[in-house]
Amino acid sequence: MLRVAYATPATELDAPTVRRAVRGDADASRVLVELYQGRVFAMVSRMLAGRGRATIEDTAQDTFLQVFRQLARFDVAGRARLSTRTSRRWPRMRRTVGSSRPRSRRTTQR
Repeated sequence: MLRVAYATPATELDAPTVRRAVRGDADASRVLVELYQGRVFAMVSRMLAGRGRATIEDTAQDTFLQVFRQLARFDVAGRARLSTRTSRRWPRMRRTVGSSRPRSRRTTQR
């Protein structure tokens, strides 16, 4: 019987690629974005539902800009994963984009 080997897609970026991205390597930066863009876009889409695609795309892009600015501080040998760090950039971006978001019913009804 012939067996086909399938490559398991990486769920985290490896340390050498992170170091190359820190040094400004365009290929490594592209790998980082391609690996995490689906997760970031999905999370931003859920959080900004109804805001329009342009706002969601801008916020996702801003999230990556923040990640790249802070990437040199990321400890690739530490316990934290880059996917966690990427998702933690999002709430800071939400404060600026979501500032006009309506309050919940609980706080507006008295």
